[in-house]
Amino acid sequence: SGCRWKNLYADFVEKAVNDCGPEGKVHFILPLSIAFSRDYQHLRIQLKSTGKSIALSNFDNIPDTLFSSGKPENTNTNKANSQRCTILTVFPAKEPKVISTCMHRWQKRDRTRLLTTRPQYRDVTNYSLDNQFPRPESCAFMNYLDGARHQPKFMSLICRVQLHTINVAGVARNFVGFREEPSSSAHQICFTSSQDQLAALMILSSDIFLDYWRTIGDGFHLTSSNILNFPLHPNLMDRIRKNLRLGQKMWDERENFAKSKSHPKGVTVSYDFTPVALKLLPEFESASG
Repeated sequence: SGCRWKNLYADFVEKAVNDCGPEGKVHFILPLSIAFSRDYQHLRIQLKSTGKSIALSNFDNIPDTLFSSGKPENTNTNKANSQRCTILTVFPAKEPKVISTCMHRWQKRDRTRLLTTRPQYRDVTNYSLDNQFPRPESCAFMNYLDGARHQPKFMSLICRVQLHTINVAGVARNFVGFREEPSSSAHQICFTSSQDQLAALMILSSDIFLDYWRTIGDGFHLTSSNILNFPLHPNLMDRIRKNLRLGQKMWDERENFAKSKSHPKGVTVSYDFTPVALKLLPEFESASG
């Protein structure tokens, strides 16, 4: 009651930053929402305004979790401490930067190696796609983003009339899934032409889009905002337009890429086109600007 933020951790961060002085440092292990949630956009602006450097090391909760002790006192059947976490450090620097790791994902057998290895940070000081601290999945995607900075976004392809549609699953993990029919758990996206429909299918199933979502998403939900704000690099669109036949072939042969998941209400089928989708990341691995 009476707190400024929706989660108490943000109040602790704000107080620490305000009270530590110009030479002070701040270190916290926090929920991942510090990096991307709209609720803490102004807190991120405040962190930048300190004139200090900001480092974020980011951790997913699947397959393994940052804290392995669990919640033994909890009466819920899920006793895992499954919070996605960010280790935040704010520290004085002559040339302030924002540096961030990818979203670390690891098997339990790799736990010791991961937690005893220095994280690989990437400089995201000049990141400007939205108002978050990204979790760069690859240098190639960051190069892609630099080149697409002033380009149209995915939303430029869509329309409101249901002439040609695709249904994109609202959650993702290792692939972006497509559905046969619209549902409450999928985003239906509409296009004025079959060419734009196929282009969209190829974009959203590409390795570039998956790296984008892993860089700016929460690791689980694929939101309509994530999709609509994807920037369209001209090199990407050129490759897509030249390979529309591949998109048609992917959809015609979709049963070969079906994956089923059972749940209390039945079975959901999603199509994973990763094995045959365009591999675009290599084009941007050595790009600059």
